[in-house]
Amino acid sequence: MGPPGDRRSQAPGPPSVKRVLVAYETMAGSTVEVAQAIGEELARSGLQVEVRPIGEVRDLRGYDAVVVGAPMILGWHRSARRFLRRHRQALQQIPLAVFVMVIIRATAGDRRNWPAIRAWAAGLPAALGLELPQPETFASNP
Repeated sequence: MGPPGDRRSQAPGPPSVKRVLVAYETMAGSTVEVAQAIGEELARSGLQVEVRPIGEVRDLRGYDAVVVGAPMILGWHRSARRFLRRHRQALQQIPLAVFVMVIIRATAGDRRNWPAIRAWAAGLPAALGLELPQPETFASNP
C-alpha cells in the first residue's frame, strides 16, 4: 500500500456511467422514433442516454459518444451534415455512430425493421468502446 492519497492504495470504485447523445433530425417523425428506440436500447446496457433533436444540441462536452441520425432525401439531411461539420473537432475525440433513414414509396405502412434496429443499437456499446465492466460473481461455499 502506498501513502494516503496514493490512488494505487484505494479500492476501485464503481465505473463511471458513460453518457451518450443520440441526436436526430426528422421530417415526418420516423427518425425520432428510431432515435428513441436506439436510446432505449443503449440505456438497457447501463449507459446514460439523451435523445435530442440536432437543432437543440449546442455542445458535446460531457458526452462519451454520439449517435447521429437523419433522413436521406436527395442526400443526407442538410442539418445532419451541418451538425457533423460544426462539431468536427469534438467528434474527433469521442466515438461516433451514424444511422440513415430512407423513404420507400413503393409500399404503404411501416417498413422499419425494429428487431434489426434494436440489434444494431444493442451492439453500439461494444462498437463505440463503451461497454461497462460486468459485475463479478462469486461462487458461494456450500
